[in-house]
Amino acid sequence: MQTLQKIQQEHNKIIDYLDKIQQFIEGTFEYNEFYNLYKEFLTFLNNHEKNESQFFPMFEEYSKFKEIHIDHKAIKGYNKVIALALETHYEPYIKVTLEIDGKMLIRRLREHIKKEEEFLKKTSESISYPKTL
Repeated sequence: MQTLQKIQQEHNKIIDYLDKIQQFIEGTFEYNEFYNLYKEFLTFLNNHEKNESQFFPMFEEYSKFKEIHIDHKAIKGYNKVIALALETHYEPYIKVTLEIDGKMLIRRLREHIKKEEEFLKKTSESISYPKTL
């Protein structure tokens, strides 16, 4: 169960990052501050996905797992668009990208976390988990 708890803790940290990103979208945008936050967020998210990739293969026979895996690809797409916008250093373009793709990323990632949490909750009684990642 330690693995499950670690994933849930990581989900909570991702939600914290999403809240901070949302503040930049809705409030004052400062490029360097946002860039540093987003870089930190991507590093954390990539590490989280690696942890999940070690954990989730035991669920491959579940159809819900396939849906969750597809979500990972969509989320990477939004991150790529945002990263490309950040490379321009052109704030009006970055702001528009965040308004569209940033909000989609936040919505999709929140939905994705909710799906994973529900999936893990439903399957937690019937499967024995690895002790740690």
